[in-house]
Amino acid sequence: KFCDLENEVRSQPSLRPCGLALFASLRLQWSFKLGRPSTQLLRDMINEWSSLILDGDDWRKLENQLQDPSFLLGQIQAVIDYTDMQGLSNLRLSALHLQQKMIESPNYKDHTALALSLIHKGQQHSRLGDTVNAGKALASAKKCIDGLDFRPALSLQYYLAHAEYLLNISSLEGFEQALEAARTHYAAAFNVEIEDGAQRLSSSQTKLLCQSAFLNSRSELERGNLNGAVFHAKHSVKLSSQIWAGMQRTLGHDRWRKHQESSESTLDSLVDEFSGINISNNATSEHSASGGAAFW
Repeated sequence: KFCDLENEVRSQPSLRPCGLALFASLRLQWSFKLGRPSTQLLRDMINEWSSLILDGDDWRKLENQLQDPSFLLGQIQAVIDYTDMQGLSNLRLSALHLQQKMIESPNYKDHTALALSLIHKGQQHSRLGDTVNAGKALASAKKCIDGLDFRPALSLQYYLAHAEYLLNISSLEGFEQALEAARTHYAAAFNVEIEDGAQRLSSSQTKLLCQSAFLNSRSELERGNLNGAVFHAKHSVKLSSQIWAGMQRTLGHDRWRKHQESSESTLDSLVDEFSGINISNNATSEHSASGGAAFW
């Protein structure tokens, strides 16, 4: 049926040039409903929309026909999240670039959404080793944020991304400053005391603290402090396991069903194993430090 529909879209001049892009979105949406879309489907969808947006006249024509572009932006965000989860870094970067261009449209000018897109784009460039474009994207994000009212949650994400970028270019002093700014904005965003260990964490807090712990681990490793690196790495893994457990509860999965699929059993045992990691501050022996290095 999809083949017939595609042939019909190609044969109808009135549907050009928007028809193929809309068809690619429809096919991807259907694939998400059935399970996991292939990498080629994701690439086709991104390429079709990117080509349309690069041709300004075609994009403006489609914008005038769309009463609400939020459904399309929602699908782009789903692709960004999915490619992040699957480790499809270059494809995710293309999707982030597409998202940025769509948000920059005069018909959909959302400075907060644009800043967030630029933060993620800079972060992705940084992880791919493209520090030049990473710095440019993060600088653009900072400019957007400076033009907004005080939004600590948004600034928090920026400073974490900037700290990661500075760590990637081995600017440890700058990293510490960015991370300290992130801590300040974390306290403001969630109205908590930094040292309050008794607070109940939300999923968003857990994710941010997990990211921060991982960056601290990398920083300690850069300084040659193995014990500190392992300590923060264990904390990051423990927080990560909490995120996975929370996702399973949200999806209504019962980890203790008798007839689990083998992949689920493997994931559960991994979560259980990491949840039991000792993250005490006590000094470790040379033997445990050696094991910690392999773990890290």
